[in-house]
Amino acid sequence: MEIKEFYGGEALDFFRLCTQLFHAPASDEEISERVKNDFARKDFARLGAFENRFLSAIEVRPFSVKFDGHNIKMGGIGAVVSSQEARGKGTIKALFNAAFEKMYDNGQMLSHLYPFRGDYYRKFDYEPSAYTKIWHIPTEYLRSSKHGFIRLYDESESMKADLKTLYAEFICDKNLALSEKSDAFYKSLKPYSSPHFSYLHYSEDGKADGFVCYHMKQNADRRQDIAVENFWYSGKTGITGLLSYLSSLKDYSDSCIIPCNDDLAPFIEFNGGWGKRDSYFETRFNGSSRVIDAEKMLSLANFEGKASVKINDSLCPWNNDVFTVSDGVVSRGGEPDAIADIGIFSAMLMGRCKNISLIPNFTVIKNEKALERLFKSKNMWFHEHF
Repeated sequence: MEIKEFYGGEALDFFRLCTQLFHAPASDEEISERVKNDFARKDFARLGAFENRFLSAIEVRPFSVKFDGHNIKMGGIGAVVSSQEARGKGTIKALFNAAFEKMYDNGQMLSHLYPFRGDYYRKFDYEPSAYTKIWHIPTEYLRSSKHGFIRLYDESESMKADLKTLYAEFICDKNLALSEKSDAFYKSLKPYSSPHFSYLHYSEDGKADGFVCYHMKQNADRRQDIAVENFWYSGKTGITGLLSYLSSLKDYSDSCIIPCNDDLAPFIEFNGGWGKRDSYFETRFNGSSRVIDAEKMLSLANFEGKASVKINDSLCPWNNDVFTVSDGVVSRGGEPDAIADIGIFSAMLMGRCKNISLIPNFTVIKNEKALERLFKSKNMWFHEHF
C-alpha cells in the first residue's frame, strides 16, 4: 500500500467517492469541474492510500486559531473517505499516521475534526473539546435599551474595518477561535440579497461593540424564530445593544435562538415557571481536538508555576514523554505530577474541563493545585464548518 499526496486528475475517484459516502450527489460535469479547479488547490494537503487503485483519502486543511492568546497553526481534518474494498485493511489508520507526521513537520500544533462518531475518532486520540451554548429566549423577555445605536451592515470599507476590529476583540480570549475571518465571509454579508440580515451596534461614542447576523426561521405552526448565526461583542454594552435590537422584532417573531458561550441570563427578564415560558440554553459540541505537538503547546499555555505531566501517545511518538512546564519553559524527563493519554490531555489543555478530580483517564500523583491552574477551564469558541 502506498500513501501519497494527490491532486488534479487523481482526485476524480476521490470526488466520486465523496458524493456516495456524504450523500451529496453531483453530475459528471460538476465532478469534472471540481477536478479542474483542484489543480490550483495547494493550500491544504490531501493524502491518499493506493494499491494499484484509489482506496482511501484524508484532507488536512490549514487554519490559524487562538490558544491562550497566541495564534497557532491548526490542521482541520475533513473528507475522510474509504472505499468498500479498503474496509478492514487499515488504510485510515495509515493515513492518520501520515497526516500526523505532516502536521508536525508543518508546525501545526493542534488538529480538529467533526466526528460522525466520537468513539471512532477516539481511536486516533481525538477528544470532544469545542462546544457552543445555544440560548432559547422568548422575544418578550428581551430588554430594550436606549444606549448607542444600530446600523445595517452596508459592505462599506469603514464598516468592514469596524467589523474586523470587533471580531479581533471578541475572540482575543477564546481558544480555538479562528484568528481572522476569510474574505469570503465578509463578501457573504450582502445587505439586501443575502438570506441573512447583518447589523452592527455602536456605542454612544461611535465605537462598534456588537454584531448580529440572523435569519427568520418559520416553524410548522407559522411561528417565526430569530435564528442568530453570529453574535459578537466586545463587552456588556455590545450584548445589551444587540439584545435591545432583537427585542424590537418581537412583533414578528416568537423567540430568539442565539449561539453564545457567555452567560446571557443577567440580560434577560426571567418570567419563566409556573406555567409560563422558559428561557434556557442547550450545549452542542462542535468537534474534537488532538494535540500534535505537546511540547510547543505547553510552552504557550497561560500558566504560572511548575507542573509535570506524563503523556501517553502511541501515534505521535514525539509526545510520548514526561513534560515539565515552568513559567513557559518546557523540559523533558523527570518524575510526573500526573499521567494522561494524549486525548484527554488535549481537551484539558484547551480548557474544556472544570474539575480535574472528576476527569476519567487522568491520574493525579501530586502537586494538584498547580495542575488545576495548568488545566483550568477556559473560554472557547469554534464556530466554523469544514
